[in-house]
Amino acid sequence: MKSAATRLAVGDLLALLAFAVIGLLSHDRAVSVGGLARDFLPIAVGYGAAALAFGAWQRPGLRTLLSAWLVGVTAGVAIRAVALGRDPDGDQLAFGDRAAQKQDQAREQPID
Repeated sequence: MKSAATRLAVGDLLALLAFAVIGLLSHDRAVSVGGLARDFLPIAVGYGAAALAFGAWQRPGLRTLLSAWLVGVTAGVAIRAVALGRDPDGDQLAFGDRAAQKQDQAREQPID
C-alpha cells in the first residue's frame, strides 16, 4: 500500500492536471500532449518543489497546502511564461486579483 504522502502527491498532481485540461478547453485549445507539456509541467514542477519545501505531503494541513499552492503555482506560472518567451511582468500572476476586481465591479453595477 502506498504511503499517505504518496497519495497526497498523486492527488495534488491529478488536481493540477484537471486544472490544465480545463484551462486548455476553456481557451478553445485541444487537449494534447504538447498542450499539457506546455501548461501542466511547469506548474507541476513549481508546485512539487514548493510542496516538498513546505512539507505539504509530510505534514499535511491547510497552512502547508496553501503555502505550497501560493508559492508553487505562482512559480509554475512564471516558469511557463519564461519557457514560452513571455515577459513574466505579473499579468498572468495577477489573474486572481483581476477576478476579484471584476466581482467587485459586478457588485457595484445597479440592478435594473
